[in-house]
Amino acid sequence: MTVLVTGETHGMVRACDCAGGPPGGLANRASVVAGIRGKRPVLLLDGGGFSGGGVYDSYTEGRHNDSVRTLAALEAMGLIGYDAVTLGDDDLQYGAGWLAAKAAEFGVPLVCANLVTGRDSTLVAAPYVVAQKGTVTFAITGVVTDDRLFAVDTLVAVREPVAAVRDIYGEMRKRADVRVAISHLGEEQTKKLASAFPDCAILVNAHRKESTRAVLERDGQLIMQFGFQGKKMSFADLVFTNGVLSAGKHGWLSVGGDTPVPIIAQAVSARLAALEEPAHLLDLYLMTECPHGMRAVRDLLPVSESFTTASLDVWFIGSLEDTAQSREERIWLAVEALYPELYNDFAAVRAGGTGLFETVRALALDSSMLVSWAGEHGNEMLAMHYSRSGRLGVTACPTLFINNQPAGIPPEGMRVARELCARAEGKPRMCDSLPECFEDRDCSTPGKIGVCARDGGGGTCVFREPVTFEFIALMPDSMLFFEQDRTIETTRELFPGARIRIVRMSSREGRRILQKLKPEALPLYLFDSKVKKAARFEVAKPGLVRQGRWYVFKEGVLRKRYFHRRKMKEGLAVFIDPLFADVKEVLRLALEAHGPRAAIYPALFADPASENLTNTEKTRQAEALRWLVLREQSGNGYRHYLEGYMRNDSSGERPYAPEANAPSADTGISSTTADSALVMQHWQLLQELEIQGPVEILIDNRELVPADSYGELRSLLEKKAFGPGSAAGAAGE
Repeated sequence: MTVLVTGETHGMVRACDCAGGPPGGLANRASVVAGIRGKRPVLLLDGGGFSGGGVYDSYTEGRHNDSVRTLAALEAMGLIGYDAVTLGDDDLQYGAGWLAAKAAEFGVPLVCANLVTGRDSTLVAAPYVVAQKGTVTFAITGVVTDDRLFAVDTLVAVREPVAAVRDIYGEMRKRADVRVAISHLGEEQTKKLASAFPDCAILVNAHRKESTRAVLERDGQLIMQFGFQGKKMSFADLVFTNGVLSAGKHGWLSVGGDTPVPIIAQAVSARLAALEEPAHLLDLYLMTECPHGMRAVRDLLPVSESFTTASLDVWFIGSLEDTAQSREERIWLAVEALYPELYNDFAAVRAGGTGLFETVRALALDSSMLVSWAGEHGNEMLAMHYSRSGRLGVTACPTLFINNQPAGIPPEGMRVARELCARAEGKPRMCDSLPECFEDRDCSTPGKIGVCARDGGGGTCVFREPVTFEFIALMPDSMLFFEQDRTIETTRELFPGARIRIVRMSSREGRRILQKLKPEALPLYLFDSKVKKAARFEVAKPGLVRQGRWYVFKEGVLRKRYFHRRKMKEGLAVFIDPLFADVKEVLRLALEAHGPRAAIYPALFADPASENLTNTEKTRQAEALRWLVLREQSGNGYRHYLEGYMRNDSSGERPYAPEANAPSADTGISSTTADSALVMQHWQLLQELEIQGPVEILIDNRELVPADSYGELRSLLEKKAFGPGSAAGAAGE
């Protein structure tokens, strides 16, 4: 049978048109599930976070549209036929009662053992469900975090998860062969839950994750991960023999590229017909003692009131220390809770420079009620604000987000209004009175240079013909995994007059350029010297250097990708940081894909000759030396050593103690001159190739490809076999 896991979809019910990665979408998801169900029994689980809206929704459109997307997600999940779905913290923003009723309406089996109503401690969802797959029964429970990064249903309470599961676990044991826990707690807390119930065979993690692996194997338990926005789902093939469950193949499945299931696509489209014009959510992060933050409040409140589709929320950044600032912020939150209709007036008056309690008196608010509420609820609500800003990495005051994305512009009224006008479907009348631009980047039209002619607070765009010059991109004849050239696109945007030509290295012109300029690696980009007359040359100038009639990029500005080295067909070498957090999974994938002599090399990030190495770097270099020496001296023993290293449960800060049948980590290894030379030779290779990431792959001894995800790594390993000479080529050429 197969277990399939989704989670953290965040209302992304349709396939996205985003660049890179699979598109996702529930109709595509249904196709993936149906394809596997046609071959074997499937246990389909969701870790929660399916609702639209909240801090993690990259496509939020305001409460109405986000709730419509939530309904579309629930209806589609009901049609797909999930076996169990738990609730996430962001799902609670719509009210647990509403959510439970809609889930029941659409046939979505909600499970949550630790979410209860605050009045009578009644469970909001079933504590667990039982699912039969073939001859095996699964008892599946779920738990939700008490983290709060935004306002959620205040009528519910979250129990401590381990205690809540313990209350029902004996019953689950009696009713099923296998216990499963869906944990919307985050990876760290999910592991603690796993330790508390060691015979719980499968745990699903959602909320947050540190590992990029789809499935973690831990002391006989499987911890399965979510794929963000529904673009991927994790899977694990299981075998149940004589009462014993064992795991087979597992990993990620991409969602997209299949034929969408029509009934799901139609259901989603029908629901989304109720969408209205998207709202614009302005999230302003500030500290009340920050003058720039108060100025931003004054600027943005009128903007949010002028746009019927815009709303402004103020979020605080800081710490829970008892300071004048945190005490004031508690009063702000009290006003928002007790006098929501006057909150904007309060913020405007206070941001205008009126004292805190003078503002309270001016608006005839009950100061004793505010102080009482702040004392009772202020810490909890302020902690939620600080957690939210901390999770987003917001430290600067003020910082503006628009629809959960950094605005990229200062939080100034006119600039934000202009941005909202650009996004609005129907232009509000006030847009006609706004300046056309504030800076040159606001002015763009194909094939022209735009300049903002400023006049006071804003300006008018003036366009002129660009300076024309030749731009050559000297490229290899083929690059297997070079998807797109961002340098060319950036040049086209920055210099509309650039006449861009792509020249292949084997052409007559390409050979002539190679002979004259002798680049170490490709692509090589050549700007004709006329570029210095272009309007935006000063922007690019710091990264360029003159070579004859051309400007080229300085060393280090762009990463090298294709090297002038002896080509070795069907060769592939993997460079891995020995202390990488996910080194075991990377080694597993690499070792499964090669011949008897592993083309695997250690990555280093500091000069071995340095006298100022950190303890971590010393540990990394000691382990790297083991890899290099064992590879040189022990033949197949190197593979055995890596297999043992992969199974090692140490933290990576301690040297691996090999098994009895593996070569000793100290065999042939000492601080000899030969060993030092071996490490320095390897360091020179890493410098030449500009190895920077924890996992990078050299293909055919020429093309370097960073593996940024397990999906990419698996794709590379499947498309390119390890050749017999690849390792020697990587190390020796």
